[in-house]
Amino acid sequence: YSQRVMLALCDKGMLREDAYRIVQANAHQAWNHSEGDFKTNLLNDTQVMEKLTKIEIEACFNPDYYLRNIHTIYDRVGI
Repeated sequence: YSQRVMLALCDKGMLREDAYRIVQANAHQAWNHSEGDFKTNLLNDTQVMEKLTKIEIEACFNPDYYLRNIHTIYDRVGI
C-alpha cells in the first residue's frame, strides 16, 4: 500500500522525494526492525499526520482499490 500512501501525500502538496523518503522509512521500520506495522507507523508519524487524516490513511489500505477492475479482467480472459 506504500504507493497509494506516497501518492496521497503528494496530492496534499508534499514533494514526491519527501513523500517517498517518509513512506520508505516507515515501511523499513516495520519490515526490518519488527517495530509496529506499516499502517500504525504511518499513523504515528507526525509528518504524515500533518498532511493526511486517519481516514485518508485507512483508505490507502483498502484492497478494493486494487480489485476494482477484476470483473473486466475476468471477462477479457473468459472466466
